Amino acid sequence: MRPGTGLCVAAVVVAALLTSLRSGKADAGKEPRSANEKRSEAKAPPQKKTPSRTGEAPVTVEFLGLGTDKEYVRYRIHVNTDKPLEQVDLGFSYTGADGKRQTETLIWQNIVKSKQQPIEKGKTYEDERYLGPGATRVDCKLLRVVYKDMTAWTPPK
Repeated sequence: MRPGTGLCVAAVVVAALLTSLRSGKADAGKEPRSANEKRSEAKAPPQKKTPSRTGEAPVTVEFLGLGTDKEYVRYRIHVNTDKPLEQVDLGFSYTGADGKRQTETLIWQNIVKSKQQPIEKGKTYEDERYLGPGATRVDCKLLRVVYKDMTAWTPPK
């Protein structure tokens, strides 16, 4: 074989593979699957949405405003549902000290002294989130509620 021929052969093989992949003939040498053969492709189960019984949101989020130091945002979560909750996802959108608009998602869980506590019906939880110095024009919205059974509720758009 002459020098450089190996590169040409490799280029031809790669080109043939790419052509067969594009045309969908990459499985040409394989036996066809039988109708009873199941594919072992892993698929994530779809996340179910669970509507609340009365049509209201499972939680109510109340934005309490920025702290006096303009570094923390304060909010209150009131639980309206009987179904046990795992977490409440909140979205914060604010203007930072640099004047740029920023967005953050907060995954809120009832954690007291480093231990997750149940989120109970009828209770109101007040908390705050650090945003950074000089935050202004803060918007807060409920993004999603995740139940203990891993179903979720999202607000209508």
